[in-house]
Amino acid sequence: MEHQPLHKLQNGSVCTAGRYHEGRLTNAYGAVLIGPLPLENGQLVRVEGHFDGEKLNVARYESFSRGEAGVGWTPGLELRQRLYGQIRTYFAERGFLEVETPQLVDEPGTDVFLDPLPAIYSPEPGGRETRKWLHTSPEFKMKALLVAGHERIFQVTKAFRNGEISKRHRPEFSILEFYRAWEPVEAVMQDVENIVSAFLEFEGPIERITMQELFLRSCGIDILAAQTRETLVSACSAGGLKVRLDGAWDQIYFELMVEYVDPFLESMGPVFVTRWPVRQAVLAAACEDDSRAAERFELYVNGLELCNGFQELCDPEEQRRRFNEDIERRRELNYPELPMPEEFLRHLSQGLPPSAGVAVGLDRLLMLKLGTQDIADVIALSGFD
Repeated sequence: MEHQPLHKLQNGSVCTAGRYHEGRLTNAYGAVLIGPLPLENGQLVRVEGHFDGEKLNVARYESFSRGEAGVGWTPGLELRQRLYGQIRTYFAERGFLEVETPQLVDEPGTDVFLDPLPAIYSPEPGGRETRKWLHTSPEFKMKALLVAGHERIFQVTKAFRNGEISKRHRPEFSILEFYRAWEPVEAVMQDVENIVSAFLEFEGPIERITMQELFLRSCGIDILAAQTRETLVSACSAGGLKVRLDGAWDQIYFELMVEYVDPFLESMGPVFVTRWPVRQAVLAAACEDDSRAAERFELYVNGLELCNGFQELCDPEEQRRRFNEDIERRRELNYPELPMPEEFLRHLSQGLPPSAGVAVGLDRLLMLKLGTQDIADVIALSGFD
């Protein structure tokens, strides 16, 4: 029997699929009554039966896993098409230019805790090999376009990172990245709020909390006052916090995020986290009223990180100093060595205008819309399942 999309059922004998939830079969577009079945809520199920316009009377059903669903599982694909259409309409109405930049790059950046995927290029079989990387973000190339005079730009693209495969992470993922020249970071935050609230269908304004306040409320540490390893270890010990204290500052910071901050964020609903420690924002400008903090923000919805944005650092000398700090920290941690981004620094020296930009995780946005906890449910085909 030919498969019919759940939201397009016609009266008579049908074969369809969706998620079981309390006696209903659901997808992103609606629900059909099927009656109670011995299934857990959220289980993917394929159903054959008779549809009378109100209820699907089940003759036969089969539950299956995400991997078994394969390309036959379509709601995520259809929803992704709708999301991308909304994004392009939003930016077209505001005079943005959609751009495309290389995914294979010579300079993947120096972020201490990002591990870019390497790629080997050779102009001919058996010829001289050149080491390149798949980009972790199109940021460097898009900023080159800002320098060239394109003041409002956006891109929907793939990004790549080595690392864990989990219900929230894949080495290959989809992002929206966009920039506004000559505008403050608040303008970009408003764009993010507009796009996310429209797609997830909730009303703003979204709550804001500084990273300093977030740490104080979740684990009692003033993270801006604990800028060295010694002061952070002392604060953790004084507070009786259950984290390992034998690592570097960055490692202790991330343990605190995982053990205390992330669970606290899960209880907050949509929230912008602003004013991050400078050492956690290598590409962001420092706050004018506090050099310990940077104009970085992230949006969390139900504890799920959706975006990462900055008021961009435009000073090439300060940027080089921060890159050097990152490279040195990577050496101390015995992480793979990455090159100094000289081409990017040359672009900065040519005059990056005051700008703000952000990367938004589109797979995670789709997860929230579908109400799933597993990123695999929104990726039709993956090389990492």
